[in-house]
Amino acid sequence: MKKFILIVFTFIVSSCNLLNTNNFKNDYRWKNRKFKTSQNASLHFKPKLIKIYDDDSYFLKKYFKTDSQEIVNKFNKELVKDLEKRNFNLSSQNSEYKISVDTLIFKEIVKNENVYTYNEREFIGIYESYKVKFKIIGKVESKDTSAVIESDINFEAQPREGMLIKKYVAYDNKNTNLDKVWKNLLNKFSYRCYEFIQKEI
Repeated sequence: MKKFILIVFTFIVSSCNLLNTNNFKNDYRWKNRKFKTSQNASLHFKPKLIKIYDDDSYFLKKYFKTDSQEIVNKFNKELVKDLEKRNFNLSSQNSEYKISVDTLIFKEIVKNENVYTYNEREFIGIYESYKVKFKIIGKVESKDTSAVIESDINFEAQPREGMLIKKYVAYDNKNTNLDKVWKNLLNKFSYRCYEFIQKEI
């Protein structure tokens, strides 16, 4: 009975724009990787923001109603937290490593898509699809070497016929929480920094 209820619940959720894997924390493969001993590092977080979207934007137009500097400050705090969890000591006066975040890219492309019924026999209408890309570009430097560190995440919100209501157009990922996506991306970036330095030790 429980299994049946779970199947029905999943079916309803996926039919009504509620199912969204981007809103779950999907950073498990990056978790718990940290140095055995603390590594002294400094963080330079004054990135250039590149924002690419237009008036048809669904995600970024709303997101940037918040002040850009407020978003940058929030990301800075989140990255500090992630790096410290990996055993980076960011308060040391003698830093062996310098981590910098140079660029944050926010990009959204909107296209018109023809939407058909599942059997593709009947045209429902023309609806917008949304393709979003976030990217961090930074650098890790030591006395002897340096490396560019890049991390990105992409997702799409595509229109389709809903499973529950005939000719109702639903979207996967349309209610994506952008802050959660960026949390995962910052965590991924912190892992890339850890990965590079771990190879140097």
